[in-house]
Amino acid sequence: MFGNRRLEALKNLVGVGLRRSPRVYRAASRLLYTFDRSFRTLSPGAPRAVERAIHIALDRQGDAMGDYYEFGVFRGYLLWHAQKTLEQERLPDVRYWGFDSFQGLPPITDIDREAGLFHEGQFACTLATVKRHLSEHGADLGKVKLIKGFFADALTSELRASEAMRHIGVAVIDCDLYASTVDVLRWLPSLLADGAVLVFDDWYAFGRDDLGQPRAFEEFLERHPGWRAHHLFDFPDHGRVFQMARRG
Repeated sequence: MFGNRRLEALKNLVGVGLRRSPRVYRAASRLLYTFDRSFRTLSPGAPRAVERAIHIALDRQGDAMGDYYEFGVFRGYLLWHAQKTLEQERLPDVRYWGFDSFQGLPPITDIDREAGLFHEGQFACTLATVKRHLSEHGADLGKVKLIKGFFADALTSELRASEAMRHIGVAVIDCDLYASTVDVLRWLPSLLADGAVLVFDDWYAFGRDDLGQPRAFEEFLERHPGWRAHHLFDFPDHGRVFQMARRG
């Protein structure tokens, strides 16, 4: 079994050093997820980014801050971290929504195949495992709702109507692919509010603005000219954070 230092070195190598060689990247990625079964997120800068996003949302929305949404839960660490961060603010009404297939990435199609970086089933973690992780680390599961299914199927108007979802305080969009990000952004507009903070964990995953999350978000803003996005900050290795505001 690898030690923690070797795992961290392998994570850095896979996440940054090998993306220019897709075949090697895919092989190393499979090796990493074979040995690394830890709870901690694969994105080294994401926990701090989520903390900053929460405090920025609180500065704008205050006690009326909306719920926390996460699209791409993986093993549940960021969702747990967000709850622990918000517990210090004593906002009892905030709920934590986690959306994931719990089967890994969907089939890689169309434009997402171009770079050859990702494969179907990557980042899989079962719903039962995520619940176990959250429970073992002291999460308040009474405030957590995990929604299972690929985004194209699970994110529906019926779901939105049937659940007591409040507007977005912070939404983490951690789904790598252009197609998956499009599915998330199609569903979000009715939940957006002034001051909502969107955390894109995979903004630079493809290394190009015409692929992945940058392309999906640019198209979203073109379809919704009533919203503008203020770039707040970037975080390692691939993340970018925006705050949303209504125009006019």
